[in-house]
Amino acid sequence: MTRRRLVPIPSPAASPATRPVQDRPDDGTVDTFARTLWGEARTETLRGIEALAAVVMNRAALEPGVAIADICRRFPCWSADNPERFRLSVVQPSVPAGSGRASSDALLFATCLRIARRAAAGLLDDPTGGATLYHDGGVLPDWAARLAPTAEIGDRLFYAAAEPAGGESGSGVPS
Repeated sequence: MTRRRLVPIPSPAASPATRPVQDRPDDGTVDTFARTLWGEARTETLRGIEALAAVVMNRAALEPGVAIADICRRFPCWSADNPERFRLSVVQPSVPAGSGRASSDALLFATCLRIARRAAAGLLDDPTGGATLYHDGGVLPDWAARLAPTAEIGDRLFYAAAEPAGGESGSGVPS
């Protein structure tokens, strides 16, 4: 079985100015991507975080010309009513000077940064089978009834949809 690499492929109609930069993602993109991973999957295993990164990259592949950071900002962790949004905005991958040991948030965010860099550079395998949608295993959204799961990783089920649903949230719930 061959492994699928996560690389957004621009459509032929996309102009050079709107094509995603695949050689080297900028620091702002990687930071937003990592914060999304931290905000959405910080309770998941490493494989679960990589699976969420795959969802982001699979959505980016369906929307050539849309920046990865813009795809990320559609996830619920960026919602104004998310009670953890402040922590999302201030988490850092290092220890503040003089504070001693790194917090678990800082260590996890450093891991999310590494995963985001690898995914944005096309160096991360896709464990989800091309998924663009997911939900926690304890719920069954209406939209999931018409799709077959492509993977189950941790407590999440992943699904591949041919097109992004307009206005979908990070968990894949179409609005």
